[in-house]
Amino acid sequence: GASGGRGARGGAAAAATGGEEDDDDTSSTGSDQQQEPDPFYDEAADDADEAWANRQRGGRVSDAVLSCPGCFTTLCIDCQRHEKFHQQYRAMFVMNCQVEEEGEEDGGAGFNPASPE
Repeated sequence: GASGGRGARGGAAAAATGGEEDDDDTSSTGSDQQQEPDPFYDEAADDADEAWANRQRGGRVSDAVLSCPGCFTTLCIDCQRHEKFHQQYRAMFVMNCQVEEEGEEDGGAGFNPASPE
């Protein structure tokens, strides 16, 4: 009968909402309430970080920022792109990195992400 097509879909939506059509009423979301400020957000942090990086580079422009793939620690803010192999970069001045010289007699074990240590 007459309940087929678009009318049945609209009726199902009305039944799911208790017989009322779904309107965009914002009064139930509490839009008049003030949201607490995020204690971890600092509006000036990005600008301060950029200024610090520029001072560290001494006016040089970096092609990339190099981070550790395991912990995302910044390792280099001054990188140069390879002239021929455009997917490769070299670190000019490294920070937050220490070479462990133990274990070199066995050829160096290298990084093992499955290692418990």
